[in-house]
Amino acid sequence: MQSSCGLRVQARLRELYGAKGYQMFECLKRNRPGTVTKRDKPLHLTTQTAHTSSSKTNAVRLLPQPETQGSSRFGSFVIHVTSAASVDEKLRTIKINSGSPKSDVDFFVLNACRAAADYIVTTGEILRREPQLSTLVQGPSRADLLEWRHSLGKDGPARTVIMTQRENINAAHPIFHQEGEKLIYTSTESCKMLEVLFVDQLAAGGLDIISRDKPSLNDLLGFLSNKDPELCSGTCVISIEAGPTASNALYSECDSTGSSLPDMLLLSEYRCHLEDSQIVDADKSFIPKSQLRSMMSNVACFDEASDPFLYHMFVPKSEQI
Repeated sequence: MQSSCGLRVQARLRELYGAKGYQMFECLKRNRPGTVTKRDKPLHLTTQTAHTSSSKTNAVRLLPQPETQGSSRFGSFVIHVTSAASVDEKLRTIKINSGSPKSDVDFFVLNACRAAADYIVTTGEILRREPQLSTLVQGPSRADLLEWRHSLGKDGPARTVIMTQRENINAAHPIFHQEGEKLIYTSTESCKMLEVLFVDQLAAGGLDIISRDKPSLNDLLGFLSNKDPELCSGTCVISIEAGPTASNALYSECDSTGSSLPDMLLLSEYRCHLEDSQIVDADKSFIPKSQLRSMMSNVACFDEASDPFLYHMFVPKSEQI
């Protein structure tokens, strides 16, 4: 029997996305004997394990290279959660600061995705822009969301993944000191410097580094989808909290089947005017609305007249609910 806390989260998600929209969240449960999830397909699991680096600091742990670039995402469910300002046919990224528009609903949706996730992917750029960022479940619905997480078969915080190709990450950023495991995914060029920068955290455990010659978001998602044998009995849920510099690859690198598209896009669209100073540079915009509509179906939209935001759920056209 699910507790009243978990039921309150279910009711809120149904209010936002409808009964059919909520079915998508039901796919996120960790499998139990006799159950099957929407994306339940055999995983191609590597038999390699994390090893100790031969560098001068023997405690540094580096994860092995994935066996192939762009591994299969079978067995995973990828959520992209983002907010953007609507400017004509463009979706522009809102600068996050004390003056940016706030939304209690957007904050709830963000934390619901964190509560459902096995991995949360963010970027070094976001860490530099948001020096107090935490990926832990938080806010007034925290207790309800954690209880809901438990009902999905998950305990403890999601693992945080920081995707970066640069070395200027603040090792003192609170994200590296919060509860839960962390993983830095980077380029081979930046890896050595990051090993030195994070030598204390690596020695203490709870932080790993993986490097690739050609890092990309889609390659990272393939790696995470196949990383953990303990997830092979259920769906590996990956929530992406990355800006368009990284996340646009989900939409621009897909083939004719749309195989790289997220399984679910939760978009909070700000529909009021913003000054240019409140919006990130145009070259860092989300994909145009026309391109989004050509690939994904808007299966739910919560529209409250007094709210300057619209709350959308998109799914790939091949997976309409």
